[in-house]
Amino acid sequence: TRLDQEQEERRRQEQVDLTQDIIRQQVAERRQRLREEYEAIKREREAAEKLTRRQEQRLQQLADLQAAAADRPAPSNDAPAGNRGEDTGLLAAYKAAMLQTADQNWNHIGAPELTHCKVRFTQIPGGEVINVEFMSCPYDSQGREFVDRALRKTPMPYSGFEKVFLRKVELTFCYPREECTR
Repeated sequence: TRLDQEQEERRRQEQVDLTQDIIRQQVAERRQRLREEYEAIKREREAAEKLTRRQEQRLQQLADLQAAAADRPAPSNDAPAGNRGEDTGLLAAYKAAMLQTADQNWNHIGAPELTHCKVRFTQIPGGEVINVEFMSCPYDSQGREFVDRALRKTPMPYSGFEKVFLRKVELTFCYPREECTR
C-alpha cells in the first residue's frame, strides 16, 4: 500500500542519513587524529631544531676556545713570576667559556650599567645548572630573573673541560662587560 511505501521510503532515507552522519563523524575523527599527529611531529621537529642549535652553539664555543688557545703565544722562559696574576691554563679557559656562555644568554636590558651582580651556581657534569644563589646583587627581581635564565638557558661548557670541572662556580654579571673589566 501507499502508506507502507512511504514508511519504507522514510526508513531508507533515515538509513541514508544515518550512514552519512557516521561517515561525517569518521571523517572528522580522522581529521582530528591527523591534526594531533601533525602537532606532535611539529613539536618533535622544534625540539630537535632547538637541540641542534644548542649543539652548534657548543661546537662554536669550543672552536672559539681552541682558536683563542692557538692564538695565545707560547709562554717564554723569561715570564715574570706569577705571570702578572694571569691564569693562562685550562681552568682559565674554562672560566672564560662559562662567562662567555652566560653573557651570550643574558638579556641585560634594564640592568643598571656598571653594577656588579655576583652569583654562585651549582652545575652537574654536562654543564646543566641546577641551582643559582645571589651573593651580592643589587638588581631588582626582573634583573635577577634575567641572570637566572642566562645561567640555565643552555648548559655551561663541559666537553674538553672535564679535568677542571667545577661543581660550584662564582660569576659576576656586569654590563657593559668591556667597561666593567677596566
